[in-house]
Amino acid sequence: MNSDLLFHSRTRHWLRRFAHARTFAIAAAMAFGTLAAAPAAMADDATSRDTGNGDSRRTEYIYVGDNGDPSDSTDDAIKRVNLADGTVSVFSRPDSPAAFLGINGLIFNHGELLAVNQNNSLPGGGNGSVFRLNGGSGAFTDYLIEPLNAPYAPQGIVFGGGNRDWRHPWQPDHYYIANILKSGETCEKVDEGDVFEYGEWGGRPIRVLNHGNKPALFNANFYPRGVVFGPDGMLYVSARGCPAVPSTDPRTLLAYILRFDPQTHALDAVIVTNETVNAQHLGYSLHRPEGLVFDDQGYLWVTSFIDGTAAANPNDRNNVDRIIKIDVRSRKVIDSIPLWKAGKDRASAQALIFGPGGKLYIPISGNTPDTAGELRRCDTRTKQCEAFVKVGKGLVAPWFAIFKNSDPATLRYVPH
Repeated sequence: MNSDLLFHSRTRHWLRRFAHARTFAIAAAMAFGTLAAAPAAMADDATSRDTGNGDSRRTEYIYVGDNGDPSDSTDDAIKRVNLADGTVSVFSRPDSPAAFLGINGLIFNHGELLAVNQNNSLPGGGNGSVFRLNGGSGAFTDYLIEPLNAPYAPQGIVFGGGNRDWRHPWQPDHYYIANILKSGETCEKVDEGDVFEYGEWGGRPIRVLNHGNKPALFNANFYPRGVVFGPDGMLYVSARGCPAVPSTDPRTLLAYILRFDPQTHALDAVIVTNETVNAQHLGYSLHRPEGLVFDDQGYLWVTSFIDGTAAANPNDRNNVDRIIKIDVRSRKVIDSIPLWKAGKDRASAQALIFGPGGKLYIPISGNTPDTAGELRRCDTRTKQCEAFVKVGKGLVAPWFAIFKNSDPATLRYVPH
């Protein structure tokens, strides 16, 4: 295939400008430590700010996929939180051609808000979809990916290309979506998931990424949950153990952060696993990772859950849900932010996103009524967090969140 077909004309324009940004790109890659030689959900920062309704002052919002009341299938919505005062309002709740049935990924791109929708709560199950929503009004405009061509259980979405001077030349203008499992809920190899790659305008998938090309790197069944591009231009994927087992099963402790090469479309490296983190003797580990995002220093932050197996020590005060900080260069965990303290109300998170001032925003989901529905804002240096949106103040079951200024590839917040 002609490689030019893999790139939209806009991208080729920016690639011509790549030579002018080469010094910057090399410096960024060297700072990151990698100048490449070649290139079913389980409950457990675009280019401009918004303008308030009739208000001349510029108001910024964080957009949150709220999976709502589990007993009410019409309660799912994308909500937005005013960063000035924390007030919550509904931004999008389409009723045509279909309602949200599990919002599991959000990015802004081309002035649109793209929302990953899981439909497997439908009678008999059903493939997911990706909605195209008007970035200003939230109105449904079209499918980016219709159910016929979508993964069964899509979870997470990023866009590899775009008009960025510093983007890597081997990143095509393609979307990447994790599919946690193919159909049904078994632990058989045939039912494991994939990472799908789609063209810039959606439609049928171009391919699924090859996670079996290097068996020595990764032998487990593949259940991917989250995707993000790193500053090195590579695609990072979080994966867990089989989701079709009870929380007491040891397989729920499995965790993998994997790196894929978008040029070869294949697994490139295993960054960390629950076993390699255990070997660090930190007192905690990495379990069932999902949401992941890079900070401005090139460190990867990822959600992690408790050890809920029967073998867990009930007196282990380190056994709490937390956000893990990973140095992907050394392939080590270097820090974490606990989401609760032993003896207090549990708090768990499926996703996270960086916002203005380098603050980390963490939607709290889970089943604990005293914490579920919070939107926490954390200082990653002090590890101090506040409930920016408190329980009962407009969010019910918040998962994925995004800013209009979040880069659609790295999810990094891009200041004005």
